Amino acid sequence: MLSRLWQRQDKRTAARQTLAEVYGWFTEGFDTPDLHEDKALLDELVVVVCAQCKAENRSDAHFCRSGGQPIVQGGAASGLGTAKARRGPSP
Repeated sequence: MLSRLWQRQDKRTAARQTLAEVYGWFTEGFDTPDLHEDKALLDELVVVVCAQCKAENRSDAHFCRSGGQPIVQGGAASGLGTAKARRGPSP
């Protein structure tokens, strides 16, 4: 699957956008194993953007991969910066 390859190549945004677009074409069959796997991958590909340097990080990251600063979701904490989740288009 192309999205898995791009995930391994750290192209998370492109992987999520492409998979979300294709996933959005479906109107039924959401209980099939393939679409269960695709939905799980979409959830894995959530990107957190560092508020200080705008670098994209994995959703489970605690430190920015670019600047090494702690990522704080939901607002600034002690001036360390903030992060916001960017989920892309809703599937």
